Amino acid sequence: MPTSSIARKTIDARPFLFVRRRVAPPEIANTIGEGFGTVMGYGHSVGAVFAGRPVTRYPEMSPGMMTLEIGFPLAAPVAGNGAVE
Repeated sequence: MPTSSIARKTIDARPFLFVRRRVAPPEIANTIGEGFGTVMGYGHSVGAVFAGRPVTRYPEMSPGMMTLEIGFPLAAPVAGNGAVE
């Protein structure tokens, strides 16, 4: 069986349309599904051009709770609406 390797890769910054949610671990799956739907719906309503696979970041974790940033990379920036950044 081949061994896996891990490497750090630097990528260029690009626009990212997302929602931020603070949830407990049992809520992660449903929250990610809802988040992708919210971002996709808003993005389509403002003519956003999605430029990659959906992404979920976990920028903050504490005992029993975590912050998720759920969204998509974009070809060009679009304005958010408060709930979607």
